[in-house]
Amino acid sequence: MSSEEFFAKYTKGETSDDEVFVEWAGNYQHYLALSFYAVNKGQIDAAIASEQSLEIANG
Repeated sequence: MSSEEFFAKYTKGETSDDEVFVEWAGNYQHYLALSFYAVNKGQIDAAIASEQSLEIANG
């Protein structure tokens, strides 16, 4: 079973809460977050830079 298939079942409560499954789910959530960041890095960096510019301008 792929991680994507597993995670869909896990979030629906269709797997047990054994430690191995909880760890797998956590690792997959980290993978999704990192993948999102990698795809959207330019937009995220621009938003951070814009926020920092506002903070500097507003003192």
